[in-house]
Amino acid sequence: MLTQFPTMTNSTFALSTIVMVPTIALVVFRYLRERPANIPPVGFSEEARATIDRAAHESRLRGDRPTTPEHLLFAMLADRLSSAALVLEQSGVDVVALRTRLLDGLPGPSRPPASEPPMPAYTNAARLVLERSTREAFDAHQSEVLSVHLLAGVLQDRRSTASRMLRARGVSLQAVRDGGRALSPR
Repeated sequence: MLTQFPTMTNSTFALSTIVMVPTIALVVFRYLRERPANIPPVGFSEEARATIDRAAHESRLRGDRPTTPEHLLFAMLADRLSSAALVLEQSGVDVVALRTRLLDGLPGPSRPPASEPPMPAYTNAARLVLERSTREAFDAHQSEVLSVHLLAGVLQDRRSTASRMLRARGVSLQAVRDGGRALSPR
């Protein structure tokens, strides 16, 4: 059974946004420090922000902490019209089956969900996914990080369960990059 995301209240969204912004700011700061001066900065699109927020929300609902690359992939697959889901479908992946399999592979809640959601935390691997997604957008000469760039970031972490599941279905980093270029306007 797929988890349905409840409508977030304004206070839950505000708390999640307040906590998510510093993590994104750190990723963008690292990118800005490394980019050449004549290249415009890369920001996170609404699609990518919604994916990151959905992953943190799902993690809180399950009582998991912190958010992992598996939560990020699970959130990417929730929106069938996201750039990540479209690229996966173009690669012949059954997105619904992958999402169900991923849900089965996530460990059970370590504790019951709190009545007040805690501040989201991200594993080092999840932070690296965010950093790598920024680099992917930069390398593709995109002005925004899309969920397909997050997907490329997940694929680069060969140790994560999410990456192994994608690779087992024949998804390659190059195919994701090519699919992202075909979908993304410059």
